[in-house]
Amino acid sequence: MLDNTLREGEQMPGVWFSFEEKCALFDALQDAGVDAIDVGIPATSEEDRRFCAECMRRAGSIEPGVSIRARRDEILLAKELGFRAIYLMFPFSEIHIEHKFATTVGAIRDRCSDLVAYARSLGLRVHLVAEDASRGSVSLVCSLAAHAAQSGIEELLLCDTVGATLPVKFQALVGEVGRAVAGRCRLGVHCHNDLGLATANTLAGIEAGATTASTTVNGMGERAGNASLHEVATALPLLLDVRHGVDLKQLPRLCAMAEQFSGVFCSPLTPVVGRNAFRHESGIHVDGLLKEARVYEELQPESVGRTRELVLGKSTGTHYLRALLRQRGIEAQDNDIEALQGRLRQEILARDKSDTLPIHQVLEAHYQARSGFSMQRFWELVDEVLPT
Repeated sequence: MLDNTLREGEQMPGVWFSFEEKCALFDALQDAGVDAIDVGIPATSEEDRRFCAECMRRAGSIEPGVSIRARRDEILLAKELGFRAIYLMFPFSEIHIEHKFATTVGAIRDRCSDLVAYARSLGLRVHLVAEDASRGSVSLVCSLAAHAAQSGIEELLLCDTVGATLPVKFQALVGEVGRAVAGRCRLGVHCHNDLGLATANTLAGIEAGATTASTTVNGMGERAGNASLHEVATALPLLLDVRHGVDLKQLPRLCAMAEQFSGVFCSPLTPVVGRNAFRHESGIHVDGLLKEARVYEELQPESVGRTRELVLGKSTGTHYLRALLRQRGIEAQDNDIEALQGRLRQEILARDKSDTLPIHQVLEAHYQARSGFSMQRFWELVDEVLPT
């Protein structure tokens, strides 16, 4: 498992972490058993360089790495900071090569050879980040992948950079690339969630032969975010029988930390860690759970540090009411149970919903304030900083 929270998380609009918060997240990820962490881009600022250096000091068995643009000076900086692993970003689609970098496939291939050779001469292990690979033609992606593998990279991370592919297509791409590199490097996947498919695509990539799943805590990342650590780490052993070192019981703690530090809160509907993930109200579901938990739970809440909750509501059925009464030693007739159910529904339906409006307004104001730096204040800074 490769976690990118410390880089991708701060690329979310309006999100930033203090030095102390980033250190706390790094320590928590390490304690949770994540294999590798991308701690950021040291070339961005002096603060980022200081934090990256601190991660090397704090690292135990985990391997921290840094993201690097395709430049020699950034590779050298990683070496000077003591890193052994770098995530070297390269375009792997026609649209990125032509429009983002305004160059040619040949030039990209030559630059890849040069920079990988340079990094290896410094003793660095290169994880090549294949940006936008899911939108590149299969022939282009396989050609660049084979060339990079021949150049001596440690791993190729295939990216669904804008979350614009289907799992079946991504699975096929990973399989084709696997045949192209012919075992000369490992494969990993890094998926975004623009269409809600980041976890599905990550699992599809692993099923096709990738061995590294790139994730972030709470799915934090640009736009709609990335594949969530809690979803991927839970699904891999449950659905694909793929084992990893992440302690699933620490996922709620990690998610709570990310919420607190980022100011971005998970929906109650969030799988695994959301408030409603193991809460049951429907009469049909609760009846099944009372007979056998697996009837309506494939994932046991205790395995991920959660507990099951059976709650009263409009959909509560008579079986749960009878079970509650028996806990108090009360045996009731069917008509009494139905009368109790009717009164319960009446009171629930009569409850006032107006209290949700101020909560919505507070959250809207919160997210509006944190959505980015004030444009008005920016132009004031321009007047203050730039000579007139």
